[in-house]
Amino acid sequence: MKLLAAIDSFKGSATSKELNEAILAAVDHPMITEKISIPIADGGEGTLQAIQESLGGDLLSAEVPDLTGALIHAPYLLTDFEGKNTGIIESAMILGIDRINPSEETIRNTTSLGLGILVSQLVNQGIEKIIITLGGSGTSDGGLGFLAGMGALGITKEQENPLLSAETIQLEEALAKLEKVELTALADVTNPYVGSQGFSMVFGPQKGGTPDLLNEMDCQATVIAKELSRYGFGDIASMPGAGAAGGLGGAILALGGQIQPGFPAISKLIGLEEQIIQADLIITGEGSLDTQTEKGKVPFGVAKLAKKNGKTVFALCGKRSVEIGAMASFVSGAYAIQLGPVSLNEAMNREKTIQNIGITGRELVNLFLEGVSYHD
Repeated sequence: MKLLAAIDSFKGSATSKELNEAILAAVDHPMITEKISIPIADGGEGTLQAIQESLGGDLLSAEVPDLTGALIHAPYLLTDFEGKNTGIIESAMILGIDRINPSEETIRNTTSLGLGILVSQLVNQGIEKIIITLGGSGTSDGGLGFLAGMGALGITKEQENPLLSAETIQLEEALAKLEKVELTALADVTNPYVGSQGFSMVFGPQKGGTPDLLNEMDCQATVIAKELSRYGFGDIASMPGAGAAGGLGGAILALGGQIQPGFPAISKLIGLEEQIIQADLIITGEGSLDTQTEKGKVPFGVAKLAKKNGKTVFALCGKRSVEIGAMASFVSGAYAIQLGPVSLNEAMNREKTIQNIGITGRELVNLFLEGVSYHD
């Protein structure tokens, strides 16, 4: 029998690869003849590593400004996908909210410029396909900094939120740069660019925006959406996903790019379904299993693919809620790995997590195989 482990990272504790390998190393049963580890992510933390594990390629870095203007070495992956030279970027590595203490000052002075500079550099290297993950952004500039970095005119390149000052935007240079490039963003939010569900009103508060400032930003975003829509790629104001990552989604759509849900796109990149078809038992999981798991997260995606192909799947987690939503209908069981009452710090200890998931995974596999032997 073939055992496959595809577990998302337990954030702040252990990586996807570490968790997979802990289970596979702990399982020692003669009925298990093959073990496969599929490092995986949904577009957030660990995405570059997960894709590199499956596709190979070179993990490189470039010096660009982060959202505050500080120069950093931003990682990106160069690989081959479907015969195309492909560059993959985690935007949070440059624009992550973890780089700031959100306040009105930070929302006024952060920009997505560095991401645009990095994408522009990849284009200049002859990259044919660029994939950007949009989760975890600390910016709320409508993606205008990104557009400035791509060569759009009418946008300040100074270290401030360009949404608050831009009026007329010219995209011709940026569009020409992307003429032979396929641009795709991965995002699981479907918010529009403006309005009560737009990026300012929904995501602005967590990034430091006050009610007055957010209203000002939303009004300005309405003006900007009209400017961006002039280029014929749709009504940026209302397009689903345009509000992702503080409006970065809208900027990407305005350049003729696409927005795709994170997990399905990544599972295709790494050939996940093909591996699941060949497996007999699948173990997935994440740090916290709850009713949010069904909102495009890794365990739900893995479980759906497993059920679609008639495979047994179990989920393991650091903690689980009483109710886990639709996830419950796709797994044979969902289990927390803690071996007794523990503090949060102890539960997140890397060594303990790896030990506990190995023990829990081994016992679960043994129990499953006993049932298989009994029915045989």
